[in-house]
Amino acid sequence: MKNHVKIIMGFMLFSACLLWSCSGDDDGGVKEDTPPVAQTGFTTIERQFANLDCSFYKPNSENYKGIVTLGSGNDPLDPSEGSLNDGYLITLAGKLADAGYMVAIVAYRDEPPVGDNWQNWASNATMLAEDLSDVGTDIADEFGLERSDIVLGGSSYAANALISHSAWGTGTFADTKGFIAIMGSSSLETAQNIKSPVLAFACNGEPYESNYGQSIYDNIISASVKSKSYGFTDATCSGHSTSNGWQDVIVQKVQAWLP
Repeated sequence: MKNHVKIIMGFMLFSACLLWSCSGDDDGGVKEDTPPVAQTGFTTIERQFANLDCSFYKPNSENYKGIVTLGSGNDPLDPSEGSLNDGYLITLAGKLADAGYMVAIVAYRDEPPVGDNWQNWASNATMLAEDLSDVGTDIADEFGLERSDIVLGGSSYAANALISHSAWGTGTFADTKGFIAIMGSSSLETAQNIKSPVLAFACNGEPYESNYGQSIYDNIISASVKSKSYGFTDATCSGHSTSNGWQDVIVQKVQAWLP
């Protein structure tokens, strides 16, 4: 628990910012019978995988290159159900689907309050990682792909949870291809102990912790993990924010993982 507490101490300084700017709008879930919407190179439908509501993006071509599951930002002090209405993830999902990947934005489970001493941080991070992982497995089973064809990803709170779980958790997505961390940050010790390949993107001056984007990548100790990872700190933006320019790079890096 000591390590988990260390990585989130800085979060208390700006959790209110995350609540207002990064949690996204949540309409309370979706219905399984929502009709599909045809796009240029893919179809979107709201349905369930692993008993969780998802916005599912399926390429029109059945030559699926892999699976990406994505989780939204949230209030780190009291995380609610993941949102399906995060505009940044919606755009990214469309670009990934156009490139041949099945994508699910996941309404991960409502989680307990983190607690006065952040005692529930580790279990909440595990819960989120397991939800994204389970959705990926369910998609793989239905469409004939493997666990090694899965990439997990998240923005803000979800990114921080995935970084934390990769460093200190046990095996939830060790057999997947890796994970995407958008606006994610961590302590030095957590960055050093990341155990799965990561694509880390952040603006300059990310306010949560001192390691984000490029410095996440720089501090990974495992040579094998680092060789498959990428980090970018964007000097054209600042604070807890995103850049649309990252999305094409994310697609390119996923294509390198899953050609």
